[in-house]
Amino acid sequence: MNQKVRRRLLEAGLTGPEMDLGIDAHDRADGRESYSEFEWLRGAYMLRTLRGVPILGEEAQLAVDREGVERLNALHTRLLTHAGRMDAWHVPSIQEWLVQSGVPGQMAYQHTGYLINRAPMERNKPVPLPADIRASIPQLPLREYDHFIVCFSGGKDSLAMLLWLLQELRKEGIPWDRVELWHHLVDGAPGSVSVMDWRSTEGYVRQVAGSLGLPAYFSWREGGFIREMNRQEEATAPVTFESPEGTVTVGGLGPAGTRGKFPQVSADLSVRWCSPYLKIMVAGMALTNSPRFRGKKVALLTGERRQESSARARYADCEPHRSDGNVRTAHQIRPILDWPERDVWGIIRSWGFIPHPAYWVGFGRCSCQTCIFLGDSEWALLRKLDPDRVDMLSELERGTGLTIHRTQSIPERAGRSSPEILPHTRTLARIACNPYTLPVRVNPSGWVLPPGAYRDTPGPT
Repeated sequence: MNQKVRRRLLEAGLTGPEMDLGIDAHDRADGRESYSEFEWLRGAYMLRTLRGVPILGEEAQLAVDREGVERLNALHTRLLTHAGRMDAWHVPSIQEWLVQSGVPGQMAYQHTGYLINRAPMERNKPVPLPADIRASIPQLPLREYDHFIVCFSGGKDSLAMLLWLLQELRKEGIPWDRVELWHHLVDGAPGSVSVMDWRSTEGYVRQVAGSLGLPAYFSWREGGFIREMNRQEEATAPVTFESPEGTVTVGGLGPAGTRGKFPQVSADLSVRWCSPYLKIMVAGMALTNSPRFRGKKVALLTGERRQESSARARYADCEPHRSDGNVRTAHQIRPILDWPERDVWGIIRSWGFIPHPAYWVGFGRCSCQTCIFLGDSEWALLRKLDPDRVDMLSELERGTGLTIHRTQSIPERAGRSSPEILPHTRTLARIACNPYTLPVRVNPSGWVLPPGAYRDTPGPT
């Protein structure tokens, strides 16, 4: 064995039995592995991480035990871990490292392209500030805030924001008992039929909060998305929210109105009604109607990033929340607004958190499962992985006589793409499309990027 290669393996963290597996993987590599095989190996790693958990079933066990997976995956895991530690995704250095690790030149070239496609250089650069950015107000020192409300969707950005906050509080010696997670259930009360959101999200949020010893409070508009969409000459439904004192229901006394159609694919919240009516207004009502925040200084943290859209590029770092006033001081803070995606995955990796299952089935964003912004490829993928959900949305389109897209129905859009379904994807989809009860943390040394990392998936703007 070339000593240079052995040294490189040691630098990557392969020792003892892992070194032997890595060397064997190098010897076996003959350039035949395809892009899909690398995707398969990454999924196999996730399955192996959760090996033995009953929900995975026989299919997962067979997938994990596939001949050669563990040997090849030992190398694959180290490659991704090594690449993730780099300050930038640099093509020559990654390719050189692969070649010196014993990977044939053509295979190294293909794998370098695979990594760079996942993390194009422009995705790791700060976004230039637009000229018409909204004015920010001075943020108070963290120690002066009595409460930190983390609006936690379960996606990568809200997770990175939460971990950043905990790190900063730890640095300043501020107890974490000021922190709480808030999650808005867009389909209504816990246990409601899932129409829009991932079934795994509620459980994932609870698992993340529990792993950090933090409380998670859920809120929702009664009847959720369906009731609001089907509203006919009636008031918008009340809001219910959890708190340390119990569950509270408020509102529902507004003017009667009719909706009868899906939210529009637009940055204009007056027509994209799902965001304000099921999330933004719900949070505002929960904050305004909670006596424990009266006379307090509250920081409400949200995880938008300028990279996500031209609209979000104009957001302010810190601004008064709609509930700010004489009763309470309430600031909306966006601490990762200027972060590139690389930094988001970097902090998640450093804490060893397993990303939301949506990323493991290939979604680049974790908003609603059937978000109105989904593209043709996402609808096609969902039609294969969760056909009942897609059929439900298609029936809603037919019932309203209006489509989510302005000119095409869901079946038409799904028919325009034919994504490849890899052996592990259906198993991971079962995790994503069912209540989540699995672990959410692993040893950071074994953490790898999910398939959805750096992937362009349409989402809220």
